[in-house]
This record gives sequence, C-alpha cells and structure tokens, in this order.
Amino acid sequence: MPATARRSVHRDEPVHRVVAEALAPVRDPVAAAIRWPATAPAPYVRAGLAALAAPRPAGIVTPSWLLPDQHDPARRLVTMLRDRRGALLARPTGSGKTFVALAAAACLRGGGPVAVAVPAPIREQWVRRAAACGIPVAVLSHTALSRGHLPPESARVVIVDECHHFRYPATRRYRALAEWAVGRAVLGVTATPVVGRMEDVAHQLLLGVRDDALAASGTPSLLAALRGGTVPPALSALILAGGDAGALPARTERVVRWAAAHAPPAWSASLEALDLSGRSAVRRLVRGVLWHAAASSPAALRAALGRYQTLLAHAQDARAAGHSVDRSELRRFALEAPEQLVLWELLPPGAAADDLPADDLPRVRELRARIDLAGPDPKADALAEILSAGPPTIVFSTSRATVHYLRERLAALSPAWVDGTGAGWRHLAARREQVLDWFRPDAPPGAPRLLLTSDVAAEGLDLQRAGRVVHYDLPWTPMRLDQREGRARRLGQALAQVEVATFAQPEWVARRLGTAAILGRKARLAAHLSGAVEARPWRWRLELASAATAAAPVAGFAAVEGDDDALLIALEIGGALGPAATPWLGVIGPDGRWSDDGAAVLRVFHRTGDATPMPVTDDLRLRWVAPVTALVRALLRAGREAAWRTRRNAPHVAALLERVRRLGRAAARARDDRTAARAEAAQALLARGQTAGERLRSLRAQLLDDEAMLALLADGTTPERPPAAPAFTLLAALAVVPRRATPAR
Repeated sequence: MPATARRSVHRDEPVHRVVAEALAPVRDPVAAAIRWPATAPAPYVRAGLAALAAPRPAGIVTPSWLLPDQHDPARRLVTMLRDRRGALLARPTGSGKTFVALAAAACLRGGGPVAVAVPAPIREQWVRRAAACGIPVAVLSHTALSRGHLPPESARVVIVDECHHFRYPATRRYRALAEWAVGRAVLGVTATPVVGRMEDVAHQLLLGVRDDALAASGTPSLLAALRGGTVPPALSALILAGGDAGALPARTERVVRWAAAHAPPAWSASLEALDLSGRSAVRRLVRGVLWHAAASSPAALRAALGRYQTLLAHAQDARAAGHSVDRSELRRFALEAPEQLVLWELLPPGAAADDLPADDLPRVRELRARIDLAGPDPKADALAEILSAGPPTIVFSTSRATVHYLRERLAALSPAWVDGTGAGWRHLAARREQVLDWFRPDAPPGAPRLLLTSDVAAEGLDLQRAGRVVHYDLPWTPMRLDQREGRARRLGQALAQVEVATFAQPEWVARRLGTAAILGRKARLAAHLSGAVEARPWRWRLELASAATAAAPVAGFAAVEGDDDALLIALEIGGALGPAATPWLGVIGPDGRWSDDGAAVLRVFHRTGDATPMPVTDDLRLRWVAPVTALVRALLRAGREAAWRTRRNAPHVAALLERVRRLGRAAARARDDRTAARAEAAQALLARGQTAGERLRSLRAQLLDDEAMLALLADGTTPERPPAAPAFTLLAALAVVPRRATPAR
C-alpha cells in the first residue's frame, strides 16, 4: 500500500473503503495484465519452449491396440477435439490413420456410437476394423449423406474419412453433414487435404471448427485467411500432419515409354476436326475429355465418342420434333440411361440455345468405326512386358472401358478386375470384397497376382499383398497418384520396397492437354501446405517439439548470448478471447516486430542450441516489456475483429443478432427463464465465427418465427462464459543477447 494511503483503520470502518482509497490508476492496463515468469536456467527454459510447441496431453488413456508411436498422436487429437470440436488428421497414406482416428474418437464418444462417413468402396473395411477394435460405429457412405441419410442422434463424434471430398460446401453431402454436426466433434481424416486450393482445408475444418478458432493467435477468420492464400502458423493447432514416412516401405519409380508414342495415330486429324460446341469454353472442355480418353486406350476413346454420339442423336431427334435443346436439357432426360428413347413430341417446346453441332454426327460415326480395338497397341504390349515378372501388381486406369479392354488384352495373365459397376476374375463375376481380399496380406494360396481397376479402388483400401503399382494413365490431381500408391505402400506391407511404374503420356496428347504441368502446379501447392517447403506451416511445431533436449522443461525467463537480438516466447492467451488449444509461440525482433512464422521461430531456436547463458537483469526484462505489450494489443485487436468481420461478411447474422437480443431483453423482463436461456445460447452462436453447420442454421433461422428461430439456433449450442478480463501469461521467454563486438587489436 502506498505510504500516502497508510492510516489506521477503525474497527467499525468497512475495509473495502480503505482498500479503495489505496488504489492507484494503472498507466497501461494491458501491460499490467501480462504475467511474466520467474528467472530460470536457460537450458530448461529452452526445453520448455520446445515442449510447449506441441504439448503432450496428460491423463488421456488410449487403447492398448495402438502401435507405440500412435498413442501420442491419438492423445493430441483428443485434446484438439475437446478444445475446438474439430481437427484434421493429415498424415501420410498408409501410416495407420484409421486406427489413430478410432482411438481418439473412442475417448470422446460417451455412451453412443462413433459416426463414420466414408467413401462407399471402403465402408465394409471400416466396419471390420472397428469391430476388431471393439468400438461401436455407425458407418455411412458419402453417397448416403447426399441422399439425406444421417448418423444417429446419439453419436457425439464423427470421423470423416477421405474428407477432401468435403471441400465444396455447396454439395448435398457437405450441407447434410455440416448441419447435423453442430455441437458435435468432427475429425477429418485424409492424406491429401489440398486438392487445388488452400481454401479446401478451411471448408474441411469448418465442419466442426468455428471460423474464428484462431482469433487468439491473430487470425480473425480461418476461411478468409486460406481463401486469400495465407496459411496461418497457428493452423498447426487444428491439423495433425507429418508422421514417420520412414516406417513405410521404400519406393522405387520408373517411367514407361513405348514405341509409336511420338507419332499421332491416323485418326487424330479427324478428332481435331470435330466442332463439339458453338461455345469455345465448352469446346475446349469436351476436346480435352476426348484426348484424355485417347491417352488411356482405344476403348476409352471409343466409349467417350459413343457418349457424344448419343447426345448428337438425341439432339437430331429433338430438332425433328421442333425443339431446341442444349446439353443441360439432354442430361436431364438421357444421363441415367443415355440410350433411352425420348419422345420429344410429347414435351413442351424448349427455349434453350442449341450448341450441339449437327455436322458432328456423321463424323463421329466414321471416327468410331476407324478405331480398331483388336489391332496393335504398343502401350498395352509394354504393360504386358512389365507384368511378365515381378510381385503381385495393381494397374490403375481412369476409365472403366480401359479396365475391360485390358482384361481382354491380358487374358493370359488371368487378371482380377474391379470398377464402379462390378468385379470379377477373368470373365467371371465375383463379389467386390472377395476380389479385394485376394490382394490383402492374408490372401489365400493361389490368388490372382494382377488386379485391373479404375480409381474406385484408389482410396482407403488395404491391399498390401501387391508389391507394384502401375499408373496406366494419369489422373488430373497428384492427390490421386498418392492415393493409388498408398494401397500397397502402407503399414503391413511385407516387402521392403514397392515399385511404382508410371506410363508417360504420348507426346501427341501431352502437347494438347498439358497434364504434367497441371499435376506439377497442384503438387507444389499441396507441398507448400503439407510441410515440404521451408515454412512448414502445419508441422513446424512438431519439429520444434522434437528438438527438446534431455533437460527438464520449465516455465521461466532466461537469456543466452548469440547472433540475434530477439525474444522467443510462449504466450498463453485466455479471458475474453477464450482459451487457446496451444500457446501462442513466436519471436520478437529488435525493432519490436513479432512473427509466429515457423521458419523464423525455428531459425532463432536452433541457433540458441549451444549459446552461452547470460544473467537476466532488470534492464533486460524492461527491454522487452514494450514489444510484448504491443504483441498482446495486436492479438486482442485481432480477436475483437473476429465477430465484426463475421457480421460484415454475413449481413443476415447482424440482423438475427439484433432480433435475438431484443427477444432476450423481453424474456428477462417477463422472467421467462426458458426463452432467456435460448436467447443467450443463440447470441453465443451469432456473436462470433461460426461452423459451416451453424452458418446454414442461421440462414434458415431468418425465415422462421421467433420461437422456432430460437429453438433452431440454441440446439446443440453451449453458451460460453469467458472471463471479463483477458489474461496473458508468458509461460516461457528466452532472450537472445547479441554478442559483444570483439575490440580491434
């Protein structure tokens, strides 16, 4: 108590009055709110910074059936899901993501089953794996979600396998799952979260995570940041990436080129002569589809031309009946069964523009007749030569027609086959699961050694009996290449290495399509986010955590002598911004500018490894008070902007929020506790960033009456009551003091 405030206190005088008289104004409330740690030895503080980069959760018991290196990732996922209600498991293909996800979900499921949304081809595999682990699951396919089927209400956590299929919020499956998942934990599982845009990651996370989940780390809107091409370093708090690729079998690669790949076939000029459409964009698209089919096989090209011929024949019939139609109208009537008879005379006249060139019909018929499926095929011959020796092999194609074409060409090798319509061995039909079992590790003796398949078997399947993967033709995304190889190159593979053979596109196709350039561009984007570049935006925290020394980590303030003039800090943020899943970790430079960029933090941290400890003086502490205070102000400002930006980007949210507040005030005056509680929950939903499902609910709510609106918004929403005052605690701070200049002799 200040000397000027000291005086005797009468026993009848209220104590709070004396305390109030002793209070002095605070010059900087933000600086006063920051709690600084005590001095500690530099090696222990450095170890503490590494440990805080990716804290190891305590008290979470994971199932014993996990592999030793899978327990820690499962516990981290449990922490992410508890703190944020959403996380993304983005480890390499074949690294055991299914079991890690099941273990994490089992810790959070309560009394209900774990809901699992998967591609239809791997549904049975998930059922068998969950049964082997003793975890009750409710498995739905992505297709079932599109048709309106939902998991049971008792499920409190959902695993979305191959969740890159949920990167487009306009799809039916996305909207159905997003709204059902409100109030539940959502764990996305994929080895390829980025397909073509950074925004893909945001939409997958927003199934369970709120848009302002990283506001406390300086990112008000997750969607806005990734849509703008910025990858927040704090994204590592929501994504568990990396993993030990060294545990997977080695990969050997060869590119296959075949004779006559340089000279275009005789029919290529006829293909180029097709008009295809009156619109240039449609013409380029259709021509690209036809050339891509031509690169696959003669059968694939013949099938693609057959589909185009059917459209042209329908258009001819429609014109004869006095109709003018375009492809969109033809798809409505002919997509499910292109050969069906359409009675155009019974339909009302159409007003759409007709962009199907009538002159193409005789040209297509002639071109199809020139394609000889039984003639020489150097590409198929090159494949047969590869398959003459070596381990069991999976041959992938983008076309079902190519699968059946190769089945005939390679009949002497007794191939098994799988496509989107069926499965079998040679010319015999068989159950799809039975065919796939022949290429699993426990396959029966004498099982087929060759599997021909479309990309329907490229996701999620365990086919470790195969020791070789052949890309017979190229897909449009590098993601698909990784998924194909992951069927054989995964945990449980008995062979030390997996061979990958890629058939190069013929030059006469590559010049027209540019597939290699497209794959390269998409691969660079995915590599930027997956941690293959210097910034390592998803994995740098794990890399820093792995650099921890044997010294026991502690919270504290220390200093070392080095080449930099910087402060490495781990800052715990609480209060008005809500608790952070992991501490804010970054570096402040001599000019006061701060950064949580992974490359900058790792550079300074690694350079302190063998630095000389320095004493922590009062002057050294005061040196960093102003920069740390400025950082805290910036984080506060970013957090406060989150709700404003949400309302600015969605005007209907601001209108709903005002409507809910009015109802809440009226309920409070009327002492209507039920309505007041619903209004409070609805405000918690609307006053900050929303998940994808919450946003869909708010769009629907504006059309409902007051009672129904409050019921919809409050369902599954828990009112959040953060402390009124923010709290900032420096868990660890390591100051780097520049080395003294050596005096000249």
